[in-house]
Amino acid sequence: LDQKTKEFLSTKLREALDLLRAISKRQETLGKIVGAVVEIQQEALIEDLSHLKPITFKDIAQRINMHETTVCRAVMNKYVELPSGAVVALKDFFTSHIHSQDGHSVSSSHVKRLIKELIEQEDKKHPLSDQYISIKLSREKNLNVSRRTVAKYRQDLRVLSSAFRRVR
Repeated sequence: LDQKTKEFLSTKLREALDLLRAISKRQETLGKIVGAVVEIQQEALIEDLSHLKPITFKDIAQRINMHETTVCRAVMNKYVELPSGAVVALKDFFTSHIHSQDGHSVSSSHVKRLIKELIEQEDKKHPLSDQYISIKLSREKNLNVSRRTVAKYRQDLRVLSSAFRRVR
């Protein structure tokens, strides 16, 4: 082969090897992230996703010694198949925190489940307002959840406001 062809092939081989190394590194990173998420979210994987524990990208990044943005970019547009057969976005395992009055944190999905349970148990002739749900969560579950947060979570659950839930 002439010198120009050798250089061309050498360059292409180096680029191909770099690409393979990058793919391998990405798989390794994703494997570490998924492993850490599975370890933390075991209960949610076994039961259902309403049992998610509050974790952030930063929590996982610290656990696997990577930067938070690396974790964030790695999980975007990635999906996992659960043992139940459901396919879920990997980013859905990262939930926000709600602080209880005793200083503990619970996940937003747990609070949504509590709100849904309260609404399912309510008297349909006198449905609970968002404000009353907030007060009830504070008194019964020691959770500091504002009325606006209750309204947001209720909308996420696709539950109508108390005025529209009332049965006459």
